[in-house]
Amino acid sequence: MIKEQVSIDEVIALLNEALNLDRKAISKLCATRVSCNEELAVHKTIQVGAVTIPTNNHHVIEYEMGILGILNGLFGIRDDNGWGAIVAIIEDDPYEWDYPEVIRFERTPEKARRIQT
Repeated sequence: MIKEQVSIDEVIALLNEALNLDRKAISKLCATRVSCNEELAVHKTIQVGAVTIPTNNHHVIEYEMGILGILNGLFGIRDDNGWGAIVAIIEDDPYEWDYPEVIRFERTPEKARRIQT
């Protein structure tokens, strides 16, 4: 059955189910970033990161995105902090793998703050 509508909580439940089935794969998928252009970077709801790269005479800005930025784009951004609806909670300890281990997905807390970019 195809669903025409899904809620934030349904997406979070699916992400957590997938995480429980294969934590390593889902963690790697969430850590994967691909380059994108500025047109996508300035989209109203899709979340995209900017990386500043110093060169000889100036700085170059490159944009990159991941799967969570696209999923958050479905639900818009919060008025109070510009964050998307869903966050990935990652392990604080040194990474066992070459990328952060996702512990769980949840709704973005009201007082969300950026820990690392």
